[in-house]
Amino acid sequence: MNGPMNGRYTLLIAEDDRRMAALLGELAESAGFSPLIAADGSAAATALERGEVDALLTDLRLPPPDGLALLRQARHRVPDLPAVLITGHATLSVAVDAFRGGLFDLIVKPFETAEVNTLLGRIRGVLDHRRRVESLRAQLDWSDREALVPLDRIPASRQTLALIKQVAALDVPMLLNGETGTGKSVTARLIHRASPRRDGPFSP
Repeated sequence: MNGPMNGRYTLLIAEDDRRMAALLGELAESAGFSPLIAADGSAAATALERGEVDALLTDLRLPPPDGLALLRQARHRVPDLPAVLITGHATLSVAVDAFRGGLFDLIVKPFETAEVNTLLGRIRGVLDHRRRVESLRAQLDWSDREALVPLDRIPASRQTLALIKQVAALDVPMLLNGETGTGKSVTARLIHRASPRRDGPFSP
């Protein structure tokens, strides 16, 4: 993940219509993003290759490569990059190809600005969650990171990670209850590693 810089994630906007690009840029800024405008597919592809972006918003019809090609490139470059396709020429086959290419969502022209605002809010929520997970992982040693690998892919475990980060900051004794094999020892280690006491002895 590239951002956020000064609290802002970089949103790549691939749009050859200047007015539409300006509108999307304004909406992105209002939603807390730093917009990076690309007037054609080539410029957008270059930005993707440089790893300069945290999310992609692309028109379907662009000077080559087109929006679908950019989606495939983004999927290859950063598999979990949130990517949105905007088009006034949506067909079932286009939608299927796009979602197979890892599309986050599809917006059909003409659209309401509120629809884009809601979508940008969802993207920021996803990016914020990933940032929190990365921050927690940075506090763990390699053995703990291996234990975390499957956790951020399961909704219930995402809630567990958030709770671990919250309770780790508390300076109080903790008691973990649960049946054998439910992960109490791993959870205890994660809490210790994420706490201000991480450099002290671990007493399960």
